[in-house]
Amino acid sequence: MLKKIVPQIEFVEVGVNSTKTLKMKKRCKKEDAAMVKKKTAKDPDFPKEEYADYRWKRAMELMRENNLDAIMITDHTNFHWFTGYDPGSHKMRPNILVLPRLSDPAVFIYLKNAGKVLKHTWVENINGYVDCPFRIEEFSDFMEQLGLSDASIGCELSQDQRLGLPFLDFLKLGDSLLPKASFVDAGCLIWDLIMVKTPAELKRIRKACQISDEAFLDWRETLHAGIMQKEAIASLKKFYLEKGATDRQRSGNVSIDNKGWGDPMVDPFQNGDILWVDFGARYKGYVADYSRRLSFGEPNELQKRHHELIWKVLDAEIDAIKPGAKCSEVFTMMNEEMKRLGLPPMNPRKRAGHGIGLESIPPSINAFDQTVLKPNMVLTPEPRFESYYGRVHVEEMVVVTKDGCEVLTHAPRELYVIT
Repeated sequence: MLKKIVPQIEFVEVGVNSTKTLKMKKRCKKEDAAMVKKKTAKDPDFPKEEYADYRWKRAMELMRENNLDAIMITDHTNFHWFTGYDPGSHKMRPNILVLPRLSDPAVFIYLKNAGKVLKHTWVENINGYVDCPFRIEEFSDFMEQLGLSDASIGCELSQDQRLGLPFLDFLKLGDSLLPKASFVDAGCLIWDLIMVKTPAELKRIRKACQISDEAFLDWRETLHAGIMQKEAIASLKKFYLEKGATDRQRSGNVSIDNKGWGDPMVDPFQNGDILWVDFGARYKGYVADYSRRLSFGEPNELQKRHHELIWKVLDAEIDAIKPGAKCSEVFTMMNEEMKRLGLPPMNPRKRAGHGIGLESIPPSINAFDQTVLKPNMVLTPEPRFESYYGRVHVEEMVVVTKDGCEVLTHAPRELYVIT
């Protein structure tokens, strides 16, 4: 039996072996229980309007256009985007959001997360299960309560999407538990929502870029010949936090390549090495992602030339990013510039950029992605090639505007010399 969760109510497990039911044990007076029905989240990720007027509203519009009655969200990052709360990834404890086209969103979650969902989201219909094993039959009952037993339900089935519940459970849900329902792919619909950023999302992304720019400037001053890769990584993450990154456990990303050979975890940087760093701080969930190159000691002429040329390629790629352009067209123009400058073109399957938000997302700037760019998409153009001295790779973050794009990252582009 399923019960709707409200604060001040304790769920007590009764029964033995694999047969379990739930009963409620009230721990408050009637007036206390009534208080928790107010429509206010204590510490929401965004104001209610962000979801009601943007995310949920737009999702309902796309469901109407695609003849869907609801979408079912099981991936934890998608759950975060749609609700404001990230339950994390746990294979044994799925957390599911159901967003009907004609009614309010509802969640079916691991009950230990119920208080956090109440605190951080605007979802009011909160239901769930005690613990392992997750029973798909209970979720099926929940879907019937929502009036979706014979509905057309969009799911995370296509390219670059993943289900956050066991595949056999998903098959059972459609084959025997809800045989009148139709479970169809909604992957493209979900990406259409997430790829185009809201004004509130862009504000956080800009802040993540600002933190990254400032951290990079301070960090590069601390580098010296003899430093180990792991020391350099730890140092940059420390600067993220000092400059305003909000998640101590996931303050941001750092990836470093020293010279293309040797063991980067054992061999220290030496004069003559080129340090490539792919980095970005995280601010309230949203992450920056771009790269710069630095030289230990004065670079030689070929290293300088490679650096100069790859930035010319990146500027050509940025110039190609505008509304109406396809990702494949941007990639082709980038590769043509590589050839014109005498550089090795990128493999058509490789990405010369991608979308970004809560994580790395579509679209992919390669020869095969036919996604048409729209205003407020955020991308990371990044042409590259390998040389004798290692990776020659630069990257910026841009947001598509009405007539082109705006560069969001502003760390210096020069081949900085570490003395």
